[in-house]
Amino acid sequence: MPAALPASALLPAHAAFGTPAYGTAVLPVDPVVAQRTGRMHHVPTLVGSTHDEATLFAALIFPQPIPTQAYRQTLQGLYEPQDVDAVLARYPADGNGDVRDELARIMTDQSWACTVHDTRRELGRHQRVSGYEFADATVPVLFPDLPPFPGGYKAYHASELLMLFDFPGVTLTPAQRKVSDYMVAAWGRFARTGDPGWRADVQSLAPDAIGPTDFARDHQCGFWATV
Repeated sequence: MPAALPASALLPAHAAFGTPAYGTAVLPVDPVVAQRTGRMHHVPTLVGSTHDEATLFAALIFPQPIPTQAYRQTLQGLYEPQDVDAVLARYPADGNGDVRDELARIMTDQSWACTVHDTRRELGRHQRVSGYEFADATVPVLFPDLPPFPGGYKAYHASELLMLFDFPGVTLTPAQRKVSDYMVAAWGRFARTGDPGWRADVQSLAPDAIGPTDFARDHQCGFWATV
């Protein structure tokens, strides 16, 4: 089948991260436009993420330690010159000699948490939206061959699935089992009624710490809206 577009036209889109294809019968409208304008099915929606989404990706992108003295140079390769000092001020090196954990926090906040926050805000203009954040820093790591990571992987990408499904070889602590039971009940209630059972804009889900969280403040979304 001949290509409808030349490769040169596709290359700019190839580098885009997580961008869905739209303009089809399945997804006729750009999801960003749909969220802003309400051109979608108006149904209750559960939108969430994990507290440390990007630790997994930071470890894969930067498999070797990055010393503190290389922190600024690394950020200079990621941001415009006028933004580097502001990012450094918000995310200073913690002194452990490896800044990959800082880079993971930056990636989590800018690329995951604050986009999730924006999604909830836009959808919430048209329909009921319930938010969650899985925040168990001690959740088992499902991938045994990952390299060591400063501070550990914490609540890494997709780790909330370990609370919702039984995975072979994964054993939860009693405190984690309570979180699991809570989440399974909440997800089931949401599927039945459209209401997971909490009133908070964002419910934090962690052992002995289930409750509201100031998500936008924790992830510095006000700052990232200016970068």
